[in-house]
Amino acid sequence: MGVDDVVAAFTAQTDLPVTNPRDITADACATNDACIAAVRSEEISIYRFESPNEAKKFGETLGENGHQSDWIILEYPGAKFDTDPTKSSYAGLIDSMWTSD
Repeated sequence: MGVDDVVAAFTAQTDLPVTNPRDITADACATNDACIAAVRSEEISIYRFESPNEAKKFGETLGENGHQSDWIILEYPGAKFDTDPTKSSYAGLIDSMWTSD
C-alpha cells in the first residue's frame, strides 16, 4: 500500500477530508533514506517507509501527532489517540486496510 492508496481511501469517505493533497516526498524524505513517499494535505500528512521498523522510528518522533500502521505513518493532531473503532477516523481506516504483509 502506498500513499496514493491511502489518499484514495480517505477521499472516498465523506467525513475524512484530504483537502489539497500535494507530494512532499522531495522535502519530507530528504534526510531519511527509509522514507519512500510523502503527501501532505490541510488535514493530514501521510508517509510511506521501507519497513515497519523504519516507520516506527519516524513515528516515535511525532509523539501524540503520529500513528503507525505498518509501513505507513499518519501525522495530524492527536493521531495517536484516534483509534476508537466506533468512530470514523484516519487511523481506524488505515488500520483496517491491511490484509497481509
